[in-house]
Amino acid sequence: MLRHPVVMSHVPNDALIQEAAHWFASQRSGAFGDRQRQAWQEWLRTSPAHQQAWQRVQEVCARFDRVRGPAAMPVLAPANAGRRRVLRGLTWLAGGLLLAGGGAREETGSSFRTAVGEQRAWHLADGSLLALNTRSAARLSADGTQVQLLAGELFLQTAGAGRPPPRIWTRDGLVTPLGTRFIVRLDEDSTQIQVLSHAVRISPWQGTGEPRVLTAGHQTRFNARRIEPEQPLDPGVGLWLERRLSVIDMPLPQWLAELGRYRAGHLGYAPELADLRVSGVYPLDDTDAALDLLAAGQGLRIERWTRYWVRVLPG
Repeated sequence: MLRHPVVMSHVPNDALIQEAAHWFASQRSGAFGDRQRQAWQEWLRTSPAHQQAWQRVQEVCARFDRVRGPAAMPVLAPANAGRRRVLRGLTWLAGGLLLAGGGAREETGSSFRTAVGEQRAWHLADGSLLALNTRSAARLSADGTQVQLLAGELFLQTAGAGRPPPRIWTRDGLVTPLGTRFIVRLDEDSTQIQVLSHAVRISPWQGTGEPRVLTAGHQTRFNARRIEPEQPLDPGVGLWLERRLSVIDMPLPQWLAELGRYRAGHLGYAPELADLRVSGVYPLDDTDAALDLLAAGQGLRIERWTRYWVRVLPG
């Protein structure tokens, strides 16, 4: 089950959270002089809401001190990483996935759902962190021991101590965490597993062999009958947690299908571009900007009849 929500007075709004994130990023950047420190202290003294916002950002960053891997890198970057890089990670925490609506949600109820382009996160009663990507849905069992992925994609980070983390199941089988961080994606004909740390055990519903243990740095797909051979993780795996799409040599039709998960409407392309390959890192919180980056990098043209009908054409 989910823990009951904590009711707080003077809950800071998104703008104050963003301000606190900027102050925190400035301190982490290593370029925080006496003048900046005095301005920060004055900002804190101005309002109790500023103090609440500062405390919220500190709490969230402390909560992720144990996190390692691609999803954590921008947040936990060392001081010499620079203010801009740290600020990107803090903006993600403060205004995006984990602080949207006042932090990683600790809600009652057993169903989770995200709309097109939306990402949300919840803390489960055992301490695990569950995040859903765009167009996703999941259901938590009454006893909190299982999560059913109904559609889309989820990320689970187990607490590492105390109660056993929930197992994840889809129409294809069961995934048991073995102290880990991993991603489960439900596609049209299979389930994809990507392990960022430690390991998981995969058990297809109709499989005849032993369950397979998949270790960190590997991914695979399975259906109800069989598990495919494991492969190394794709570069940039998990970057949707930072609202970014990272691809290397991906066919344009596949890239458009992936980007299309984060926006409504039709994304088409001219037939002569079917074999075009795409590489790069693209924003998921502004899919129009991603299309413009694609066009600029590949010498293409974006035809927009409306926000909901877009085609990629030769330049």
